[in-house]
Amino acid sequence: MEVIRRIKELLYGEGYTIAGAKKKLEAELASGTLGEPTDEPQEATEEGEEEESTAPETLPQPALAR
Repeated sequence: MEVIRRIKELLYGEGYTIAGAKKKLEAELASGTLGEPTDEPQEATEEGEEEESTAPETLPQPALAR
């Protein structure tokens, strides 16, 4: 249940995308720091790693029939 709560917190509370939340959760599980606050700001990324967008993904809208 703790993992599920953390996923919800990352997606809705901290604004991560699904891909970004997955990376963050994997890192937290590997280091044993699930849900613990870190000293680093959320925007920080490792060198050579692309920054993950936290904006919600938009889906194409269907064309309206006339």
